[in-house]
Formats: sequence, structure tokens, C-alpha cells
Amino acid sequence: MQKRKRRIGILGGSFNPPTMGHIQIAAEAINLRHVDESWIIPCGTRPDKKITTSGEKRLEMVQILVDSFFERDFPIKVNDIEIRNKEYIPTYMLIKKLQEDPKNHNYDFYFIAGSDLLKDLDKWKYSDKIREEVKFLIFVRMGYKLERRLLPKQYIIEYTSFVASSSTEIRKRVQDVRKYGRVRVELSEEDIHIKKIRQEQIKEHERVREIAKKLQDGKDSRISVHVDEKNHELDVFQVEKVCSDGKGEEDCKVIEVAKLATIPCDENCQKRMKLQEKYLGIYGIVPNVIIQYIKDHNLYDD
Repeated sequence: MQKRKRRIGILGGSFNPPTMGHIQIAAEAINLRHVDESWIIPCGTRPDKKITTSGEKRLEMVQILVDSFFERDFPIKVNDIEIRNKEYIPTYMLIKKLQEDPKNHNYDFYFIAGSDLLKDLDKWKYSDKIREEVKFLIFVRMGYKLERRLLPKQYIIEYTSFVASSSTEIRKRVQDVRKYGRVRVELSEEDIHIKKIRQEQIKEHERVREIAKKLQDGKDSRISVHVDEKNHELDVFQVEKVCSDGKGEEDCKVIEVAKLATIPCDENCQKRMKLQEKYLGIYGIVPNVIIQYIKDHNLYDD
């Protein structure tokens, strides 16, 4: 009787930054016994997507996240195949490359994907071969309708009970908190009641938004907001990124170049600002270790 091959789930992406949703999917694939291991593979440089964070930093964030959440023997691994390659490897070629590696002769690979990715599958390079040859483990995310016509030839479907936030949304939240002191929420015309309730909560930030908008019309749109507890004020500064000649991105630092405004900020305002500064509006979606990494390396300022 032929021994069953070890099933490996491949979770690819930019992981810019990695979120709770990413590790939940990787772990659930194992917990539900669809795969025996999950390999998380941050992508290399992509021609279709600008990635402002280096591959090394994204790889490091994923490794920190996995190390902080799982025991050493839990079968989730971080694979640097694309980071070593510098450029991204199209999904079909990545699976083929893994399959053809002699070390992986006893492995059976499954590509882990959220159901929202299926709508764009035909736009992927080698999409016809992907549909025919690649095995998929598809997680149906909350809020997304699964269209059967989009399914590949070989697939397993699993319905998730958790909400996965995209890395794009995470970066936007970090940028909003740094520029405006809060996460911006776009409201439609019918949300009048909600808007009235929130107006009292955000009025102290109206001038911050005005200042940021003026800067956006110029060359530099960066600001920082500090809470002056003693004087019950917000101090708004213009900041610039300064880099040493001939040095890499890691040798750049952000400095305050001018104080733009002082805005009254009562006790409730201070509490909200300090909470948002501490957690960047992403607490509970991105683990603390990654929030700290984002702060330490000044990621997503742009």
C-alpha cells in the first residue's frame, strides 16, 4: 500500500504587514486536517503591485509573528524562496518549482486562498494551468459570496468564522492615525444619525485634517500629532524623512521640521489620541509584536 504524501498548504502574499487573519488561515488549514503543514511565503518584488516595505522586513515580520504565536513544533513554517529570488515567482511556477525540488518528493502541495481572490484568477499568469493543475484550499471569507463558476478543477472549500482584514486596509489605517490622529471612516448620505453621534467625538481633529490636506497640496504631506497633557492641547508638527548619503532605507529617520498648530484637546480627546497612537488603529487585527515592529521601523509613513 502506497504511503500518503505529506500535504503542504502554501499561503502566499505580500504580508505587508502580516495580520491575525493570515495566521488564522494558516493554522485553520492544519487544525481542520486539510493539510499537515502550512508554509507562509512572502512574495518578492512584483511588477503589478508597488510594495514599499523590503522583502527582508516582511519576511522578518512573518517570522516574528509565527514565533510569537506558535510552539516551535507546530507545523507552520516561513519560507524565503521568493525573497531569495528577489522577484516574485508566479503562482503556477512557484508550485512547480516546489514540486520539482528533490527534497519535496514526498509532499503534495495545496495553494491556500481566500474566496475573494477567485474573481481575479483569470488575470493571473498561467491562469489556465493554475485552474487545471493546482490544488486549492479555499477559505470562504465572511461577506464574500462564493461563485461556483470561478472554482478551479481541484479544490477543497472551508467556511471561516473569523474576519480577515487585508494588509492594504492595515497600511491605510496606520497612515490615517499618523496624519489625522484617528482612523478615517467614510460615511454615506444615509448615515446621518451615525454622523451626528460621531461628530462630537472627532471635532478636535477637524483642524488636524485641514492642516494635513494643505500639506498634501504641496510636496510633503507628513505630519505628527503629540498630546500635551499638561496644557490640554494637541501639537501638530510637519515632519520630513532624512536619509544619510549612500545609506539604505534603514538609515533614514523622520524629524520634526516645523510646528504647524496647537489645538485644544480635553481629557476625553487625550485618552482617544493616546490609545490610537499606541495601537495605530489596528489593535486586535494586527498582534502587538507587529505593531511594535511597525513603530520601531517607521513603516507605512508614505
